Amino acid sequence: MKRILLLVLAAVGTLNPTFAETKIVRVAYIPIAECIELYVAERVGFFEHEGIKVELTQMAGGAKILNAIVSGDIDIGFTNVVSLAVYSAQGS
Repeated sequence: MKRILLLVLAAVGTLNPTFAETKIVRVAYIPIAECIELYVAERVGFFEHEGIKVELTQMAGGAKILNAIVSGDIDIGFTNVVSLAVYSAQGS
């Protein structure tokens, strides 16, 4: 759970200091066990407690998430190594 939460916090921390107050962080995930941290963090109120507004979006796979990141539809996304390798090999 810590790795996803740290990723979200790191992403927010590298942006404008008022980012968390003025914008929703859009996070895409794949509905698999490796993303359970997001469900738990949302359920227990971690993001709200830290003052982070997070919008979770379930997506079908890593390739779709990578396309959504590049297009700006989401800010942070969970993907897998294979999707990253294919995306990189295609010159993206």
